[in-house]
Amino acid sequence: MKSRFFLPAILGIIIILSLGNCNKEEVTKFLIDVDSIAMADTVSLPDPLEVELFGTIGPNGCYEFSNLEFEQEDTVIIMEVWGKKTEGKDVVCTDAVVLLDGSVVNITFQDAGNYIIKVKKPDNKELTDTVTVLPS
Repeated sequence: MKSRFFLPAILGIIIILSLGNCNKEEVTKFLIDVDSIAMADTVSLPDPLEVELFGTIGPNGCYEFSNLEFEQEDTVIIMEVWGKKTEGKDVVCTDAVVLLDGSVVNITFQDAGNYIIKVKKPDNKELTDTVTVLPS
C-alpha cells in the first residue's frame, strides 16, 4: 500500500520542480574583450597603480560586469575581467550598449621593480603594458 502512494508522490514532486524551473533566469559568465587600458608608466610604493579599462561588455542591458580575477607570477600580474549575461523568459533587456568606459582597477605592489600587466582577452589573446614601481 505504501508503494502505491510513494511513487505518485515522487512523480508529483518531480513535475512541480521541473515546471518551477521553466521561468528561471540563466546566467552565463564570459571573459570581457577589453580593447585598451590606460595606466601610468611609474608608481611609487605604497601608492596603488590605477588601471583604466575600456571595451564593450555587451550589446544590450542583459550584459553586465561580474568580477575581476588576479594572478601573479613573479613580476607578471595577470588580470581577467569577467562579465555575465542574464537570459530568461521574463528577462527584459534594455537597448543600451554596456561599456567598461574607463572603469578603474587599483593594483597594489609589495616590492619595487619592473612589472608586466597582462589583461586576458577571449581567444587566448592579451593586452600587455609595463610599469616601474619605485621604492618609497
